[in-house]
Amino acid sequence: MTYPVLSVWWHLIVLALLPWLAYSYTLWHGGWVSDDHEGIEKFDGKLQRPISFHNILKQIRWYIGRIHKEGKWAQVPRPHHRLSLYLGSGIGVLLYLFLSTLVSHEIAFITTALFLIHPTGVQALGWISGIGYSLGFFFCMAAFNVAYLTTQCGWLTTPLGTMAALALFGVVQYAAIHAMFSTIGATFILAFLGYWPFAILTGVLACLGYARTLKTAVELRAKEFERQQMGACTKFYPRKVMVIFKTIAYYVALSIWPKSLGLFHVFNYHYELPKIELEDTWFWAGVVLCIGMLSTFFWAPFPVQLAAVWFLAFLVTFFNWITANQFVSERYGWYSSLAVCLIAASYLPVWVLMFVLGLSLMRTWVHLPTFDDALSFYQSNIFNYPN
Repeated sequence: MTYPVLSVWWHLIVLALLPWLAYSYTLWHGGWVSDDHEGIEKFDGKLQRPISFHNILKQIRWYIGRIHKEGKWAQVPRPHHRLSLYLGSGIGVLLYLFLSTLVSHEIAFITTALFLIHPTGVQALGWISGIGYSLGFFFCMAAFNVAYLTTQCGWLTTPLGTMAALALFGVVQYAAIHAMFSTIGATFILAFLGYWPFAILTGVLACLGYARTLKTAVELRAKEFERQQMGACTKFYPRKVMVIFKTIAYYVALSIWPKSLGLFHVFNYHYELPKIELEDTWFWAGVVLCIGMLSTFFWAPFPVQLAAVWFLAFLVTFFNWITANQFVSERYGWYSSLAVCLIAASYLPVWVLMFVLGLSLMRTWVHLPTFDDALSFYQSNIFNYPN
């Protein structure tokens, strides 16, 4: 039975509007917080070095702002929030189209809806400086669709078609990696789905195009962590495996029950040695969860397998092999939260899904006022403001 085309259009319309419903508060109340001040508000219009995706985007924003009716973008926060919502709409459309090639349209629709309003996305879509996460995912989903369409259209059956397909995919995926390095997780997902040429190209782009920049960033952060007597977290050694399992368990818990949101999370914030490298409940939970996710390849249906691969692939750069920024953050786990959304959409009854959608939307709305101004944002640091 052919799925009604009209229903697909309704799905696309709803998903395009959903980010505006969830995050419209930021258009009227969202202000400058944290990195927004130095990175955008006070930007003087001069192209910064090194020339990177973020610096070029900043430059484009400034030029657009010169003719914007609300004044320069570097002085008015609302257009920046609007840009994040446009990206949210694009993500909704592209993610739905790609998932529809893997699961039913209904499951793809519910999964995408749950993902767009999932509370772990508040920093990616509600915080101006979090645009790298939404931008990276937008390009990554565009690349996934390019891989699917070029394969289905038979481009890979000829040498010239293969070159054209890989070139088009490479441009889009390169933009994704430069916007957010964690999109290298696409390598594992594309390989799992059988898109091997695109998976290999993603890995090559990550190694050639961004590895050096990442190394420089880690070295800069390492000096700051050593100054705070936390230098051990910036190095990898065997006992770091304990930390990795704990990190995985925490993100699973955060995806299912996003109670703790904010600038900093309490979980192992101070990297207390030797406690953080000892066995505890979080460690064993991580071990069990990893065994469970890896074992899905032997017994689970396709949606569960895809969810397991998706979760681990997009989280792999945030396992705390080395810690070059915050130990954990909800924005780090946003991409991976789609795994929970997919399983929920595939197996929960409709009435439970409606309840989860409402609960997620309310949790997101409750947190949005923390982006009103710098004070509200820093008070979302639940380590210093536990109440």
